[in-house]
Amino acid sequence: MNEYGILTDPDEIKLMVMYALKCLGQPSTEDYLNEIIMSSGRINYFDKQEAFEALLKSGNILKETVDETDYYILSDTGIETLSQLEMRLPYSMRERALKDAIKLKAKMKKDSELITDIKEIDNCCYITCKILDNNTRLLDVTILVANKEQAEIVAKTFKNNPDLIYSDIISALTKDIK
Repeated sequence: MNEYGILTDPDEIKLMVMYALKCLGQPSTEDYLNEIIMSSGRINYFDKQEAFEALLKSGNILKETVDETDYYILSDTGIETLSQLEMRLPYSMRERALKDAIKLKAKMKKDSELITDIKEIDNCCYITCKILDNNTRLLDVTILVANKEQAEIVAKTFKNNPDLIYSDIISALTKDIK
């Protein structure tokens, strides 16, 4: 770490990447991993990418692809390496990574409970929006929209306001009609 508190040593950056995966305790996309690693502003993105690629190449991190999405986990070698060397990371960085991982796990759970799927069929575009709660389907609605761009707007709005959308639908469906 340099005098400004930024990790510049390639080995320390690799340790930070592995430590972030350890803190998550579950397979993670690279985007989620970046949220933890980059949030402190103490690691350069390009240095992180170099370290990430080296860890994949060395087998310390493994990639699993599920439904066309890449997830990353620590390998047994990575776990062993980290257990021996993680104390080389500054305490403040380890603490920050742990706190960020806790927040991110809540976001990951929320994201896994909000599902959108866009399908184009016979010159029509459909968007399906689902809300799950512990694998129980609370809402599952499919809407015909004008085009894929509109479907993407609907998906973004749905993911940003699921509680409001759900309560408005329930309210509209249970309102007395006069």
